[in-house]
Amino acid sequence: MPVAAYGSRPALRAGEVALKGRVSYSWNDGIAVMYGLEKYYVPEGTGKPLEQKASRLAVRLKVAPWGQGKIEGLEDRL
Repeated sequence: MPVAAYGSRPALRAGEVALKGRVSYSWNDGIAVMYGLEKYYVPEGTGKPLEQKASRLAVRLKVAPWGQGKIEGLEDRL
């Protein structure tokens, strides 16, 4: 769960990670951030079952030391 947005890399405590993103637009007190993780490709014929349980899926990420994220897989939260 994101907790803050910074203009440069923040100091991190144990167990924290910084994910690099770009602000695509802002309004009032909110921002929309693009992390380069907005698309996830699955093998042909497997998408429909994933769409049906999308509301309970969590994305498992691996984050490099420089902040780039990579989707490692999906996990069912049930």
